[in-house]
Amino acid sequence: MIREANGSVTAHQWSQSTQQWLNVGTVVDAVGSSGKKKDYLGIDYDYVFDVDIEEGKPPLKLPYNLSQNPYEAATKFIEDNELPIGYLDQVANFITTNTQGATIGQSSNPAPAGADPWGTESRYRPGETSSAPSASSAPTPRPKILPQTQYLSINTANLKTIQKKIEELNAQLIKDGSKDIALDSAEIETLRELTKHLEQSPSLASKPSSAVTKGLELIMGIVTYWPPAQRLPSIDLLRLLAAATPATAEFRTSGEGSIVEALESSGVFEDKERSNNIMLAVRAFVNLFETGKGRDLVDTQYDKIHRLVQSVSEGTTNRNVAIAVATLYINYAVLLTSTSHSGLPSSMDRGIELMNNLTGIISTATDSEAIYRGLVAAGTLLVLGEGVQMAAKEIYDLPGALQKAEKGIKEPRITRVISEIRDLLK
Repeated sequence: MIREANGSVTAHQWSQSTQQWLNVGTVVDAVGSSGKKKDYLGIDYDYVFDVDIEEGKPPLKLPYNLSQNPYEAATKFIEDNELPIGYLDQVANFITTNTQGATIGQSSNPAPAGADPWGTESRYRPGETSSAPSASSAPTPRPKILPQTQYLSINTANLKTIQKKIEELNAQLIKDGSKDIALDSAEIETLRELTKHLEQSPSLASKPSSAVTKGLELIMGIVTYWPPAQRLPSIDLLRLLAAATPATAEFRTSGEGSIVEALESSGVFEDKERSNNIMLAVRAFVNLFETGKGRDLVDTQYDKIHRLVQSVSEGTTNRNVAIAVATLYINYAVLLTSTSHSGLPSSMDRGIELMNNLTGIISTATDSEAIYRGLVAAGTLLVLGEGVQMAAKEIYDLPGALQKAEKGIKEPRITRVISEIRDLLK
């Protein structure tokens, strides 16, 4: 970063091929440094950089959310503006440099309500501090990534879209003659009240209102009894409820089953043709870690959850499912290495079992985000001690998996976390 004589700040990147510094552009504005969201094309972003690529022409907008992979944002910026693909590394590094230290979950701003949860996946870089440096500040050393100590959740959603879709599918059920399982007018009103509560506050009170309690029962019924092809938005709403209130973990069906048994009995994990249903169900498990009651449930139901998730993740080529599973394993790694669990014999056993799954993800996944999250989970489990470390090296060949990941994905974050894992394996 260079401050020019006219007061502007230009971003430069060293080019190994030409052996010279290249001017990426002029940094005009970066809203993320103020901690406020900025609207761009109807979507809220943490950062919106104005970048002057060519003298005399209007600056180009470079929007970026901390939940994105810098390379993904850079690729979209280049494609949208028809720039040379040779700028990819320069733009990605520019984003990383100007957002260094910022991390998801530490802003006072809620997740953008307009973001699309359907079939997409938030990205993250754990273990970093909360403020982005100004262009003139000296870079500070990045803190260690491992071990991950905070639970992750996937809460971004467009509630109006979810509600509208459920109502549309309900109307279709009535039209098709399935009025017996369709919602009546009172239940539609319950659905609207539920989404209204979630819109007002993504984190509901520990003692939920009757609207939330009735709404939760309603959604569980849809997830269980509606045809599989009509369940997607209701499973998505259940995902949000898992993070919003402990009542989701405390809910019991008429047969005394929890959300785990309800999702199992619904057959969602057996219907491999509907991968989005599977992905959202796994995300619901991920979000249960947001509440104390939820963590108690995923702890006691570990064997069942692990069996269900393993059955759909082995050999999957669906990146969204792979990322959701890797995120779930991160949360289990955080739980098992927590003060309350790290000394338990069961934590060592579960850590070894999960290491088997994680080396598989690291070795076979092709998506960089799935691999990165798998690496973070595996690295976190290594702090459980020699038992997990020995199994990782001698049984599951984690070093070999690291080599494959390092060779296949050329991203700085991948290199960093692999380096930390190797240090833990020494």
